[in-house]
Amino acid sequence: MIKGVNKTIIEVSDTGSDCFERAILFVRPGRSRNGNEDITERARDYMASLKLRRGFYRSRIRGFVLTALISALAGSALTVAFFLLL
Repeated sequence: MIKGVNKTIIEVSDTGSDCFERAILFVRPGRSRNGNEDITERARDYMASLKLRRGFYRSRIRGFVLTALISALAGSALTVAFFLLL
């Protein structure tokens, strides 16, 4: 939701990503007075810094699955040890 009427918006159509077609950036009040060329250049630099690594989310899912597996194995080992001591 956008509040207010006077918002400066920059649309970046070349994001440099194979996932995203374009991006819309909202400029903070008072920042667009430096000139449109400076703001546009900063928007391009910002978009270039947002490069996502391939497989980033896959590696996080693998880490979660590995942690869950180790926890399950440790829990079952403790349960077996507990029943063997009784």
